[in-house]
Amino acid sequence: MAIPSFDTNGHLPAGIHLATWQEVEETLAFNPRRQELLSGLKRACESLKEVGCLRIFISGSFATNKEFPGDFDVCWADENVDLEKLAEIDPVLLGRQEGLKVLCGKDYSKKKKDKILCKTVQCSSKRT
Repeated sequence: MAIPSFDTNGHLPAGIHLATWQEVEETLAFNPRRQELLSGLKRACESLKEVGCLRIFISGSFATNKEFPGDFDVCWADENVDLEKLAEIDPVLLGRQEGLKVLCGKDYSKKKKDKILCKTVQCSSKRT
């Protein structure tokens, strides 16, 4: 299923759009800055996949056609995630607050001096 086209304001239509990683790259990584951000997100996703995460949700300005977004906002589904293993292999994805997962994109950057920021929030499968 392809990601829909951006509207005249540069936004995707409201809703959840299922996509392969290749489709995400083709749609959202259309310049070097976005490729760099997506590279960091891919490294985080590899850790999440290793611990059982089946789905992430990308939003914020990165999910628009803004040429130079400052960061990416990502939410990840936790229903199959081994949180203990995640704490061992990539504790930065667990953040510091209960229920809040914070990812600083520079931790996934090749260059430590890069200022790639990200806000990652865990999407709980439990309804409150």
